[in-house]
Amino acid sequence: MAQTKGLTARLPLKVLTPAALVLPVVLVVLLIGGVAYVQGRAAATSLEMRGVEQVHGRIGDRLGALLDGPPRWNRLVREAIDTGELDPDNLASWREPIYRQRHAFDPALGGVAWGDPRGHAVWVFRYPGKVPWELGLLNGSTGGLLIERPLNPDGSLSDDWVRETQYDPRARPWYQLGVAAGEGGAWGEPYAWQSGEGGGGALTLGLPFSSAVLDERGELRGVLDTELSLEDLSAFLRTLKIAQTGVAVITDRDGRLIAASNDARLATDQLDRLAALGSEEPDVRALAAALAQEFPGGPKSFPGQWTGTVELEQGSALMTVSGFKRDGGLNWIVMTAVPTAAFTAEVEAIRARALRIALIAVGVTLLLGMLLSAWLVRPMLRVAAHARNVGAGDLETPLQLNQARELVELSGEFNNMTAGLRERLAMRRSLAHASEVQKALLPAADPVLPGFEVVGHCNYCDETGGDYYDYLGDAETAEDGAAVVIGDVMGHGIASAMLMATARGVLRSRSREGVGIADLLTHLNALLHEASGGMKFMTMLIVNLNPAFREMRWASAGHDAPIIYHPHTDEFREPEGGGLPLGVIEDEVYEDAAVEKLPPGAVVLVATDGMWETRNVAGEMHGKQRLQDSVRRHASKPAAEIRDGLLDDLHAFRGEGPQEDDETFVVIKVLGD
Repeated sequence: MAQTKGLTARLPLKVLTPAALVLPVVLVVLLIGGVAYVQGRAAATSLEMRGVEQVHGRIGDRLGALLDGPPRWNRLVREAIDTGELDPDNLASWREPIYRQRHAFDPALGGVAWGDPRGHAVWVFRYPGKVPWELGLLNGSTGGLLIERPLNPDGSLSDDWVRETQYDPRARPWYQLGVAAGEGGAWGEPYAWQSGEGGGGALTLGLPFSSAVLDERGELRGVLDTELSLEDLSAFLRTLKIAQTGVAVITDRDGRLIAASNDARLATDQLDRLAALGSEEPDVRALAAALAQEFPGGPKSFPGQWTGTVELEQGSALMTVSGFKRDGGLNWIVMTAVPTAAFTAEVEAIRARALRIALIAVGVTLLLGMLLSAWLVRPMLRVAAHARNVGAGDLETPLQLNQARELVELSGEFNNMTAGLRERLAMRRSLAHASEVQKALLPAADPVLPGFEVVGHCNYCDETGGDYYDYLGDAETAEDGAAVVIGDVMGHGIASAMLMATARGVLRSRSREGVGIADLLTHLNALLHEASGGMKFMTMLIVNLNPAFREMRWASAGHDAPIIYHPHTDEFREPEGGGLPLGVIEDEVYEDAAVEKLPPGAVVLVATDGMWETRNVAGEMHGKQRLQDSVRRHASKPAAEIRDGLLDDLHAFRGEGPQEDDETFVVIKVLGD
């Protein structure tokens, strides 16, 4: 019947090889464009989301580090007061330590101020937009006036004056905040500063963190205040990377501006704070409007985290909003928006560059594929022809390929394979012959004894095995009757088969001298130990049957005892006794044991371990209990049918699993009168 062939089966290799190389490359060209188009937008969106979240996270981290500064500076000054390094009764001495401490904090911080219940005050401060720091001092030596003087870069007092003015720290918001907050401290609402400049300085908004300092009796010693200005906070936002491509806005929970990374005004000329929704900057209004649209309840209803889109002046942008809290009552909202073009432009550039590289790679691959396929076709055709010759039986002609090292190695492996095939065929023939010889060593027929039925079986799992059974007739023993011999050599294969054949020859030769079964084992043990040096051993069981009295004697060399079944009492017996396996110890002496008269119908089973160690596909072992149950089921049958029943039960248990050990056993059935 003609076999239907597909298109590829009808084409020659010199056509298929170039086609097989070219077709995948062409498909790659088509897929690159499609995949780049489909996945490019998804990749850009993912990149945008990650990018804006990373930018927003950096702003939150940097802002957190900045706002951790005032509480830390307050604690540092408090510790200096507690240790006596700073003396509240000598406020003029505070200038140098406070000025020195400023290096440990972010330059955006305005400075530290102190006021006490007497109305005395001191501060070391830097006003927004001004480089030099200033010292403010009000105590008994200043005549009741606050004196402000600039500091030189080394912290010393400058000869210049800023102003002299009436001042009461106890009336200032920061002082009242500290008194109310206690030693734990609190953040206050932004309030107006006025720099010096002769009393007409510019106004700005400052953000205070104030805490009270108490004495041992719990009475107020004074208030510490560390501040930063909202102007400096906006300048801090402008230093972050967001300023190049987007906008960042900070508001309080009432929607009023705290800071912005662009030039948005935070308050009116009268320092009335502005709401983000009313800002003159369109981008600030857009962010506030987007948040208000998503959360109609306003900033106070914002839950804590949101990401969406917003339209800025420079186009569509991704917007991320999160809450920002600090101990001491600070509760803000941080909004960040980054134009999508900042990310998509990079993605588009990468995609275009990848497409160009892919097209170049495709063209080069096409050219190389054509050249390579043309170069490879000829040796591959030779390989195919050689394989056909090997399949036809030509194992002598070598394959010679010289185009490349790999092809030379391929021809060498092919030649090694054919050499191995020749060796395996020769070995298979040798094993087949050895199997025939070994099977010929097994008894050709079962013995015929008065009062007994004796049948044996042996099935090897390999070509040759290590199991063995034999019969020694009454003319070959010193006792009446016949002997049944069964043995199991360690392992399988030729070596085990040779050891089995040796044992068989020794037994048959020695039994003619009229010795007992125990002497047979002792003699065979010495010879096997000498031959193998104790490196190879086998187990053996010899059962001698006495027809006159239906009695049995047995001797064991490490082999399992015979299994005896009495059907009248439904009992199984496995008599104890026996010595070491043959070949282990040279001078081992074996003894035989007698079994009482066997009743009619009794069944004696002598077997190797393959009968109970067989496993099914689930890995479960057959076991002696199942073997005994099988003997019980078939005990009423003739010996030959008992043998067949045992085999059927064993094979049914094993199922589709492989035979992993030899199956060897002899059934002895005691007959009636």
